Amino acid sequence: MGLRLAMVLALFTTVLLLLLGPFPSKSVRVLIAADVRQPEGFVSDFLPLATRAFADAGMDLVFKPGAPGFGRVGPSIAVVHFRTMEKAVAFLSSPAFRHAEGVGGKYALIRVYLIDPSAPLVDE
Repeated sequence: MGLRLAMVLALFTTVLLLLLGPFPSKSVRVLIAADVRQPEGFVSDFLPLATRAFADAGMDLVFKPGAPGFGRVGPSIAVVHFRTMEKAVAFLSSPAFRHAEGVGGKYALIRVYLIDPSAPLVDE
C-alpha cells in the first residue's frame, strides 16, 4: 500500500512540476521515491550519502530531502533537476549515487524515475 501511495504522489508531483516548473525545455528531472521501512537508518546512513552525491553533482533540488516528512515510515519523494539528459544519466550512474542507493536499499525500497518533460505525454 505504501508503494502505491508513493507512486500516486510521484505522479502528482511530476505533473505539477511539468505544469509549473520554470526550467529550460531541454532539462530533465529525476524523481526518487522511497518507501521507507526503517527511518532511523534511512536518515542517519542514507541521507548524508545521497545529499553529498547530489551536491557533488551540482544539481538543483526541487523538493529537498530533509523537508518535513521526508524519511518517515512510508513514502518519501525527492525531485532533482538536471540541465541535460546526459548529466542526469551520468549522476545516476556515478559511484557516489550507486553507493548511496545501495545503502538506502537496506532501509527503504527506492525507485528512480528519469522524466523528460519534452517527451510527448501520449503516443500519436
